[in-house]
Amino acid sequence: MGIVFYGLLYLADQEKALVNLPIKTFRDQVYIYFKNAINLNISLRNKGIEFVLVTNQEETLRMLALQAGLELRLTIKEIPFKTFVPNGIRFYSAHYKFDLVRYLASLEDAYVGIIDLDILAINPAPENFLYFIERKTPVFYDISAQVIAEYGSEIILDDMKKLSPLVTECRWAGGEFLAGPPSFFAALSNEIEPIYNNYLQVFQSVYHQGDEMPMSVALEIMRQKGYYIVDVGQLGIVGRYWSVTTNFPQKPFGYYENCFLLHLPADKIFLANLSSKDVTSKEYFLRKYVPFLIVRRFLSSCKKYLKKLFPKNAHPDSRP
Repeated sequence: MGIVFYGLLYLADQEKALVNLPIKTFRDQVYIYFKNAINLNISLRNKGIEFVLVTNQEETLRMLALQAGLELRLTIKEIPFKTFVPNGIRFYSAHYKFDLVRYLASLEDAYVGIIDLDILAINPAPENFLYFIERKTPVFYDISAQVIAEYGSEIILDDMKKLSPLVTECRWAGGEFLAGPPSFFAALSNEIEPIYNNYLQVFQSVYHQGDEMPMSVALEIMRQKGYYIVDVGQLGIVGRYWSVTTNFPQKPFGYYENCFLLHLPADKIFLANLSSKDVTSKEYFLRKYVPFLIVRRFLSSCKKYLKKLFPKNAHPDSRP
């Protein structure tokens, strides 16, 4: 198809508090993410797309696959990681996505992309995406509408300006999808470096910790410099859907089931439990997911209601 997707699974035993995954032991956390990667790989390759899992501990993952009896038809690539990430920060491992950006910049492929592991390719790649690949057009996924509805544009813009005073748009890039030629990732890496240094100075005071804020700021500055970067969120290429009750309006799931790539950040355990048949057939996937979704949303609504009744005893859902 002309694109190679890369996913990141950075293992850090000392950082066990992962977000959107209610699993306590480090090994079980790794297993869930690794199984997500395996199923994502199956779904992409079923659509004719190559996928590579990038990690800092290839041998650990291969041993885990052997011990768990997993059928491993997955390309795993270990690369050096140089990014400094403070201990205890939220989304600790996600910060190493900047090393992945740097690695993609060094490749000779015509077109490459970054993709989160809790995603499935449930439909064939649409013609508009093939058009972007053919013309080597950089693309990203803008989730500003979700984030602004959750936190407010004033808070977001103020925090982004702490990373760069040049920011004016208040556009937020989802970290789950980014693609373009290696030259695009090289330019992006150059922009990220000074922005990330500023981020390290203020990360304790901003509303969001993770790769998305420095990435969003860098992408805006690139657009200001004349880079043409297409938002694929309105084109049916990528859709992020929360099965839990949200504080922002969401389109009905019927819209998201027609996307090429479906991102389910609250459903990592569900995705890990799917079979290869479930992830290569949209019919089988929906047969499993729709009943799960009905129960999930009901329980989430009950949880939100109980939180209002007993705010001191309630635990809020994790948010991006």
